[in-house]
Amino acid sequence: MTQKNNCLNFIKGIACFGIVYMHTSYDCMASSVVVCAFRFAVPIFFMISGYFAFYENRKTVFNKAKKRCKHIALLFLWAFFINELWRVVIGPLIQNSEININKWLGELFTINSLKNLVLFSQLGWILWFLVALVECYLILMIINHFNIYKCFYIIATILIVLHILLRGYIQYFSIIPEETNIIWFRNVWFMGFPFFMMGNLIHRREKNIKNKIPNTVLVIILFVGVLISFVERYFVALEVSWGVLITVFAIFVFAIQNSKRKIIPLIAWIGENCSMQIYIYQIIVYSVIMIIYKKMRIECTTLLIINPILVYAIITMGCLIKQKLLILIKRIRL
Repeated sequence: MTQKNNCLNFIKGIACFGIVYMHTSYDCMASSVVVCAFRFAVPIFFMISGYFAFYENRKTVFNKAKKRCKHIALLFLWAFFINELWRVVIGPLIQNSEININKWLGELFTINSLKNLVLFSQLGWILWFLVALVECYLILMIINHFNIYKCFYIIATILIVLHILLRGYIQYFSIIPEETNIIWFRNVWFMGFPFFMMGNLIHRREKNIKNKIPNTVLVIILFVGVLISFVERYFVALEVSWGVLITVFAIFVFAIQNSKRKIIPLIAWIGENCSMQIYIYQIIVYSVIMIIYKKMRIECTTLLIINPILVYAIITMGCLIKQKLLILIKRIRL
Protein backbone atom coordinates (compact mmCIF):
# COMPACT_ATOMS: atom_id res chain seq x y z
CA MET A 1 0.00 0.00 0.00
CA THR A 2 1.47 3.35 -1.06
CA GLN A 3 1.83 5.72 1.91
CA LYS A 4 0.86 9.38 1.71
CA ASN A 5 3.91 11.52 1.09
CA ASN A 6 3.60 14.88 2.86
CA CYS A 7 6.74 16.26 1.24
CA LEU A 8 5.42 15.45 -2.24
CA ASN A 9 2.17 17.20 -1.34
CA PHE A 10 4.21 20.28 -0.35
CA ILE A 11 6.04 20.13 -3.68
CA LYS A 12 2.69 19.85 -5.49
CA GLY A 13 1.55 22.98 -3.66
CA ILE A 14 4.64 24.87 -4.83
CA ALA A 15 4.45 23.41 -8.34
CA CYS A 16 0.82 24.36 -8.91
CA PHE A 17 1.66 27.95 -7.89
CA GLY A 18 4.50 27.79 -10.41
CA ILE A 19 2.07 26.72 -13.13
CA VAL A 20 -0.28 29.57 -12.22
CA TYR A 21 2.65 31.98 -12.32
CA MET A 22 3.69 30.77 -15.77
CA HIS A 23 0.16 31.30 -17.10
CA THR A 24 -0.71 34.60 -15.41
CA SER A 25 2.49 36.60 -14.98
CA TYR A 26 3.35 39.55 -17.17
CA ASP A 27 5.92 38.81 -19.88
CA CYS A 28 9.10 40.65 -18.88
CA MET A 29 12.71 39.79 -18.07
CA ALA A 30 12.16 39.44 -14.29
CA SER A 31 9.09 37.29 -14.84
CA SER A 32 10.85 35.04 -17.36
CA VAL A 33 13.62 34.35 -14.83
CA VAL A 34 11.04 33.24 -12.24
CA VAL A 35 9.31 31.13 -14.88
CA CYS A 36 12.64 29.46 -15.60
CA ALA A 37 12.92 28.47 -11.92
CA PHE A 38 9.40 26.98 -12.04
CA ARG A 39 10.02 24.81 -15.13
CA PHE A 40 10.16 21.74 -12.88
CA ALA A 41 6.42 22.07 -12.13
CA VAL A 42 4.77 20.23 -15.05
CA PRO A 43 7.34 17.37 -15.21
CA ILE A 44 7.03 16.83 -11.45
CA PHE A 45 3.25 16.30 -11.73
CA PHE A 46 3.77 13.64 -14.39
CA MET A 47 6.45 12.01 -12.21
CA ILE A 48 4.14 11.97 -9.19
CA SER A 49 1.39 10.29 -11.25
CA GLY A 50 3.86 7.69 -12.53
CA TYR A 51 5.26 7.14 -9.05
CA PHE A 52 1.85 6.36 -7.56
CA ALA A 53 0.94 4.18 -10.57
CA PHE A 54 3.56 1.61 -9.54
CA TYR A 55 2.51 -1.58 -7.75
CA GLU A 56 4.29 -4.89 -7.42
CA ASN A 57 1.18 -6.80 -8.51
CA ARG A 58 0.48 -6.35 -12.23
CA LYS A 59 -3.24 -6.94 -11.79
CA THR A 60 -3.34 -4.10 -9.27
CA VAL A 61 -1.46 -1.88 -11.72
CA PHE A 62 -4.09 -2.54 -14.40
CA ASN A 63 -7.07 -1.98 -12.09
CA LYS A 64 -5.65 1.22 -10.59
CA ALA A 65 -4.56 2.59 -13.98
CA LYS A 66 -7.98 1.86 -15.47
CA LYS A 67 -9.71 3.61 -12.56
CA ARG A 68 -7.43 6.65 -12.70
CA CYS A 69 -7.68 6.84 -16.48
CA LYS A 70 -11.47 7.00 -16.25
CA HIS A 71 -11.31 9.57 -13.43
CA ILE A 72 -8.90 11.86 -15.30
CA ALA A 73 -10.92 11.52 -18.53
CA LEU A 74 -14.10 12.62 -16.74
CA LEU A 75 -12.17 15.43 -15.08
CA PHE A 76 -10.92 16.54 -18.49
CA LEU A 77 -14.45 16.58 -19.93
CA TRP A 78 -15.63 18.78 -17.07
CA ALA A 79 -12.56 21.05 -17.30
CA PHE A 80 -12.98 21.36 -21.08
CA PHE A 81 -16.68 22.15 -20.73
CA ILE A 82 -16.29 24.80 -18.02
CA ASN A 83 -13.25 26.49 -19.62
CA GLU A 84 -14.77 26.56 -23.12
CA LEU A 85 -18.08 27.79 -21.71
CA TRP A 86 -16.21 30.68 -20.14
CA ARG A 87 -14.04 31.38 -23.20
CA VAL A 88 -16.75 31.11 -25.85
CA VAL A 89 -19.91 32.28 -24.06
CA ILE A 90 -19.64 33.79 -20.57
CA GLY A 91 -16.42 35.80 -21.04
CA PRO A 92 -17.55 37.46 -24.30
CA LEU A 93 -21.01 38.04 -22.80
CA ILE A 94 -19.54 39.92 -19.82
CA GLN A 95 -17.28 42.00 -22.06
CA ASN A 96 -19.99 42.63 -24.68
CA SER A 97 -17.98 40.78 -27.33
CA GLU A 98 -19.26 38.62 -30.16
CA ILE A 99 -20.42 35.09 -29.28
CA ASN A 100 -19.83 32.80 -32.22
CA ILE A 101 -20.72 29.23 -31.26
CA ASN A 102 -20.94 28.08 -34.88
CA LYS A 103 -17.34 29.14 -35.47
CA TRP A 104 -16.28 27.34 -32.28
CA LEU A 105 -18.05 24.13 -33.33
CA GLY A 106 -16.53 24.40 -36.79
CA GLU A 107 -13.02 24.62 -35.33
CA LEU A 108 -13.63 21.88 -32.77
CA PHE A 109 -15.00 19.12 -35.00
CA THR A 110 -12.28 18.94 -37.64
CA ILE A 111 -9.71 16.37 -38.72
CA ASN A 112 -6.98 18.74 -37.55
CA SER A 113 -8.50 18.95 -34.04
CA LEU A 114 -8.73 15.15 -33.87
CA LYS A 115 -5.11 14.82 -35.02
CA ASN A 116 -3.91 17.33 -32.43
CA LEU A 117 -5.85 15.52 -29.71
CA VAL A 118 -4.59 12.01 -30.51
CA LEU A 119 -1.04 12.77 -31.62
CA PHE A 120 -0.17 15.90 -29.65
CA SER A 121 -2.52 15.83 -26.59
CA GLN A 122 -3.88 19.25 -27.62
CA LEU A 123 -7.48 20.24 -26.95
CA GLY A 124 -8.72 23.25 -25.00
CA TRP A 125 -6.61 26.07 -23.65
CA ILE A 126 -4.13 24.64 -21.13
CA LEU A 127 -5.78 21.23 -20.70
CA TRP A 128 -3.17 19.25 -22.64
CA PHE A 129 -1.82 17.95 -19.30
CA LEU A 130 -5.04 16.02 -18.58
CA VAL A 131 -5.17 14.59 -22.11
CA ALA A 132 -1.53 13.50 -21.86
CA LEU A 133 -2.14 11.97 -18.42
CA VAL A 134 -5.02 9.86 -19.76
CA GLU A 135 -2.72 8.70 -22.57
CA CYS A 136 0.02 7.89 -20.02
CA TYR A 137 -2.32 5.54 -18.16
CA LEU A 138 -3.45 3.91 -21.41
CA ILE A 139 0.18 3.31 -22.43
CA LEU A 140 0.94 2.00 -18.94
CA MET A 141 -1.86 -0.58 -19.22
CA ILE A 142 -0.34 -1.83 -22.49
CA ILE A 143 3.17 -1.97 -20.99
CA ASN A 144 1.83 -3.76 -17.94
CA HIS A 145 -0.14 -6.30 -20.00
CA PHE A 146 2.95 -7.39 -21.94
CA ASN A 147 5.30 -6.80 -18.98
CA ILE A 148 7.73 -4.75 -21.09
CA TYR A 149 8.68 -2.17 -18.46
CA LYS A 150 12.45 -2.33 -19.00
CA CYS A 151 12.09 -1.59 -22.70
CA PHE A 152 9.86 1.42 -22.09
CA TYR A 153 12.03 2.81 -19.30
CA ILE A 154 14.79 3.00 -21.92
CA ILE A 155 12.43 4.50 -24.51
CA ALA A 156 11.28 7.12 -21.97
CA THR A 157 14.91 8.11 -21.31
CA ILE A 158 15.62 8.42 -25.03
CA LEU A 159 12.52 10.58 -25.51
CA ILE A 160 13.62 13.02 -22.78
CA VAL A 161 17.07 13.36 -24.38
CA LEU A 162 15.49 13.83 -27.83
CA HIS A 163 13.15 16.47 -26.39
CA ILE A 164 16.06 18.53 -25.08
CA LEU A 165 18.33 18.10 -28.11
CA LEU A 166 15.80 18.30 -30.94
CA ARG A 167 13.63 21.06 -29.52
CA GLY A 168 16.69 23.04 -28.46
CA TYR A 169 18.20 22.72 -31.96
CA ILE A 170 14.91 23.61 -33.72
CA GLN A 171 14.25 26.57 -31.45
CA TYR A 172 17.81 27.92 -31.45
CA PHE A 173 17.94 28.03 -35.26
CA SER A 174 14.22 29.01 -35.60
CA ILE A 175 13.62 26.15 -38.02
CA ILE A 176 9.86 26.10 -37.43
CA PRO A 177 7.45 28.60 -35.77
CA GLU A 178 7.37 28.58 -31.95
CA GLU A 179 3.69 27.54 -31.87
CA THR A 180 4.43 24.40 -33.93
CA ASN A 181 7.54 23.62 -31.91
CA ILE A 182 5.49 23.68 -28.70
CA ILE A 183 2.84 21.31 -30.11
CA TRP A 184 5.47 18.88 -31.36
CA PHE A 185 7.19 18.55 -28.01
CA ARG A 186 4.73 19.54 -25.26
CA ASN A 187 2.66 16.37 -25.41
CA VAL A 188 2.44 12.85 -24.06
CA TRP A 189 5.30 11.51 -26.21
CA PHE A 190 8.09 13.96 -25.46
CA MET A 191 7.03 15.26 -22.05
CA GLY A 192 4.18 13.41 -20.31
CA PHE A 193 5.13 9.76 -20.83
CA PRO A 194 8.92 10.14 -20.26
CA PHE A 195 8.49 11.85 -16.88
CA PHE A 196 5.58 9.55 -15.96
CA MET A 197 7.85 6.55 -16.50
CA MET A 198 10.71 8.25 -14.66
CA GLY A 199 8.49 8.53 -11.58
CA ASN A 200 7.41 4.91 -12.04
CA LEU A 201 11.04 3.75 -12.27
CA ILE A 202 12.03 5.71 -9.16
CA HIS A 203 9.28 3.93 -7.23
CA ARG A 204 10.42 0.56 -8.61
CA ARG A 205 14.02 1.27 -7.57
CA GLU A 206 13.13 3.22 -4.43
CA LYS A 207 15.00 0.89 -2.05
CA ASN A 208 18.17 1.37 -4.10
CA ILE A 209 17.76 5.16 -4.30
CA LYS A 210 16.31 6.16 -0.94
CA ASN A 211 18.73 7.57 1.64
CA LYS A 212 21.74 7.06 -0.64
CA ILE A 213 22.28 10.80 -1.21
CA PRO A 214 22.31 13.15 1.83
CA ASN A 215 19.59 15.80 1.89
CA THR A 216 22.19 18.59 1.91
CA VAL A 217 23.74 17.23 -1.29
CA LEU A 218 20.30 16.97 -2.93
CA VAL A 219 19.56 20.61 -2.08
CA ILE A 220 22.90 21.63 -3.61
CA ILE A 221 22.12 19.54 -6.73
CA LEU A 222 18.70 21.22 -6.91
CA PHE A 223 20.22 24.72 -6.90
CA VAL A 224 22.85 23.65 -9.43
CA GLY A 225 20.03 22.40 -11.67
CA VAL A 226 18.23 25.75 -11.40
CA LEU A 227 21.45 27.65 -12.16
CA ILE A 228 22.08 25.46 -15.21
CA SER A 229 18.50 26.22 -16.33
CA PHE A 230 19.27 29.96 -16.10
CA VAL A 231 22.42 29.52 -18.18
CA GLU A 232 20.60 27.39 -20.77
CA ARG A 233 17.86 30.00 -20.98
CA TYR A 234 20.46 32.54 -22.10
CA PHE A 235 20.92 30.48 -25.28
CA VAL A 236 17.41 29.06 -25.76
CA ALA A 237 14.27 29.05 -23.57
CA LEU A 238 13.02 25.47 -23.18
CA GLU A 239 10.32 23.89 -21.00
CA VAL A 240 12.52 20.82 -20.50
CA SER A 241 16.29 21.24 -20.35
CA TRP A 242 19.28 19.55 -18.70
CA GLY A 243 18.88 21.89 -15.74
CA VAL A 244 15.19 21.01 -15.38
CA LEU A 245 16.06 17.30 -15.56
CA ILE A 246 18.59 17.67 -12.74
CA THR A 247 16.16 19.78 -10.70
CA VAL A 248 13.20 17.38 -10.90
CA PHE A 249 15.40 14.40 -10.02
CA ALA A 250 16.82 16.17 -6.94
CA ILE A 251 13.37 17.34 -5.82
CA PHE A 252 11.81 13.90 -6.24
CA VAL A 253 14.56 11.99 -4.44
CA PHE A 254 14.45 14.55 -1.60
CA ALA A 255 10.68 14.02 -1.34
CA ILE A 256 10.83 10.23 -1.10
CA GLN A 257 13.57 10.49 1.52
CA ASN A 258 11.54 12.95 3.59
CA SER A 259 8.00 11.70 3.09
CA LYS A 260 6.86 12.68 6.60
CA ARG A 261 8.00 16.30 6.32
CA LYS A 262 5.21 18.77 5.58
CA ILE A 263 7.67 21.71 5.65
CA ILE A 264 4.82 24.24 5.39
CA PRO A 265 1.58 22.39 6.35
CA LEU A 266 -0.71 24.87 4.55
CA ILE A 267 1.16 24.46 1.25
CA ALA A 268 1.13 20.67 1.71
CA TRP A 269 -2.64 20.80 2.28
CA ILE A 270 -3.08 22.89 -0.87
CA GLY A 271 -0.95 20.45 -2.84
CA GLU A 272 -2.99 17.48 -1.64
CA ASN A 273 -6.47 19.01 -1.88
CA CYS A 274 -6.41 21.93 -4.32
CA SER A 275 -3.75 21.37 -7.00
CA MET A 276 -6.13 19.95 -9.61
CA GLN A 277 -8.76 22.62 -8.95
CA ILE A 278 -6.10 25.32 -9.25
CA TYR A 279 -5.03 23.84 -12.59
CA ILE A 280 -8.58 23.63 -13.96
CA TYR A 281 -9.92 27.02 -12.84
CA GLN A 282 -6.80 29.23 -12.98
CA ILE A 283 -7.52 30.83 -16.37
CA ILE A 284 -11.16 31.53 -15.52
CA VAL A 285 -10.25 33.18 -12.21
CA TYR A 286 -7.44 35.13 -13.85
CA SER A 287 -9.82 36.34 -16.59
CA VAL A 288 -12.30 37.53 -13.96
CA ILE A 289 -9.51 39.43 -12.19
CA MET A 290 -8.51 41.06 -15.50
CA ILE A 291 -12.12 42.11 -16.13
CA ILE A 292 -12.27 43.66 -12.64
CA TYR A 293 -8.98 45.49 -13.32
CA LYS A 294 -10.42 46.84 -16.55
CA LYS A 295 -13.61 48.01 -14.86
CA MET A 296 -11.57 49.71 -12.13
CA ARG A 297 -9.05 51.06 -14.67
CA ILE A 298 -6.12 49.35 -12.96
CA GLU A 299 -3.07 48.58 -15.09
CA CYS A 300 -2.57 44.83 -14.67
CA THR A 301 1.18 44.98 -15.37
CA THR A 302 1.70 47.02 -12.20
CA LEU A 303 0.48 44.02 -10.19
CA LEU A 304 2.98 41.57 -11.62
CA ILE A 305 3.46 39.40 -8.52
CA ILE A 306 -0.02 39.92 -7.11
CA ASN A 307 -1.92 38.31 -10.01
CA PRO A 308 -0.65 34.71 -9.57
CA ILE A 309 -0.98 35.00 -5.78
CA LEU A 310 -4.57 36.21 -6.14
CA VAL A 311 -5.51 33.33 -8.47
CA TYR A 312 -3.82 30.80 -6.16
CA ALA A 313 -5.44 32.23 -3.02
CA ILE A 314 -8.96 32.59 -4.47
CA ILE A 315 -9.14 28.99 -5.71
CA THR A 316 -7.62 27.71 -2.46
CA MET A 317 -10.25 29.62 -0.50
CA GLY A 318 -12.93 28.10 -2.71
CA CYS A 319 -11.59 24.59 -2.01
CA LEU A 320 -11.52 25.29 1.73
CA ILE A 321 -15.10 26.60 1.74
CA LYS A 322 -16.25 23.59 -0.28
CA GLN A 323 -14.55 21.20 2.17
CA LYS A 324 -16.12 22.92 5.18
CA LEU A 325 -19.57 22.84 3.57
CA LEU A 326 -19.26 19.12 2.80
CA ILE A 327 -18.29 18.43 6.42
CA LEU A 328 -21.24 20.53 7.63
CA ILE A 329 -23.67 18.71 5.29
CA LYS A 330 -22.34 15.36 6.48
CA ARG A 331 -22.85 16.33 10.13
CA ILE A 332 -26.40 17.54 9.44
CA ARG A 333 -27.26 14.22 7.75
CA LEU A 334 -25.90 12.28 10.72
